[in-house]
Amino acid sequence: MSSRQKKAKEKTDLEEAFESAKTPEEMLRAFKNIESAYNETELGLASLKLGLKLDREGEDPEMALSFAERALNALDKDVLHAVQLAMANVKIAMGRREEALANLMNCLKIKEMTLGEDSLELGKANRDLAEAYVFVLNFKEGLPICRKALDIHKKELRQNSAEVAQDKRLLGDVVQHTDKESETRAMVFISMGKAHCRQEKFIDLKRCLEIARGILDKKERRTLALLEKLSQEHVEGSVSAILGWLLLLTGKVQQAIPYLESAAERLKESFGSKHFGIGYIFNNLGAAYLELDRPQSAAQMFAVAEDIMDVSLGPHHADLIEACQNLAKAYDAMGRYE
Repeated sequence: MSSRQKKAKEKTDLEEAFESAKTPEEMLRAFKNIESAYNETELGLASLKLGLKLDREGEDPEMALSFAERALNALDKDVLHAVQLAMANVKIAMGRREEALANLMNCLKIKEMTLGEDSLELGKANRDLAEAYVFVLNFKEGLPICRKALDIHKKELRQNSAEVAQDKRLLGDVVQHTDKESETRAMVFISMGKAHCRQEKFIDLKRCLEIARGILDKKERRTLALLEKLSQEHVEGSVSAILGWLLLLTGKVQQAIPYLESAAERLKESFGSKHFGIGYIFNNLGAAYLELDRPQSAAQMFAVAEDIMDVSLGPHHADLIEACQNLAKAYDAMGRYE
């Protein structure tokens, strides 16, 4: 076997060892072995794989970010999007959301270069970036990006599609409220927090609740002249909704019900009976009654939630589908009791 063949076999063996590694520790050891045999360009993909593995396992976010940056400097343009997205996800996991915006913007630019201007994937990339701006309360920058996402989805999909409904919700209930602190915006962050809780993204859940609480705190600190123009029902209803939801999450179901019922009544007067935030409150009430083995009361609450979400979110929205499934569970429980 010639020296060239031996060298090629050594590289193949090292690569196989890296690819077969299961744990982050095994991958780190294998990576150190291949560093001497590969140039920096060849190490780009391995750096990306290792960074993603560290990110998925929750291991050392600083190290995960360093490998992602190393991959970014080494890889060709066709995989830069994956690297930028990985870097954004790592920074978000570290709580460095403002820094992650730059990577998400780069993701969007790469999409714009590789996809058609009306691509659905491009529409989603615009909305993802807009949501990131909303999360750090930079509504001015997020507004035109969200509008672009809505324009693309309107052009390519039906008006009542789930994508269009999501865009409208983001644009109509959050981004357009750039000139004032709004209880509507607080309720949106509470709803976002609920979604993060279901996905067990507890860092994002905490951030959502902190933002919602900050909005409500600012409302309470407003001057008397401004408070006279606003209904106190807004603040009290929003606070009741948060407290009820937190009590429900922590298993204090019986205590949660009065807060949720109070929130529903107060916020109906503030936002109208068909506001999506009211739908989420009734959905939570249904879950509470179901937990207490009161399926008939639960079914009534889920039915109200379904009716509200159908109007406010559209017939294909994931939260409406969840409300329908909850209603079916309540009916099933009623059948068992009978």
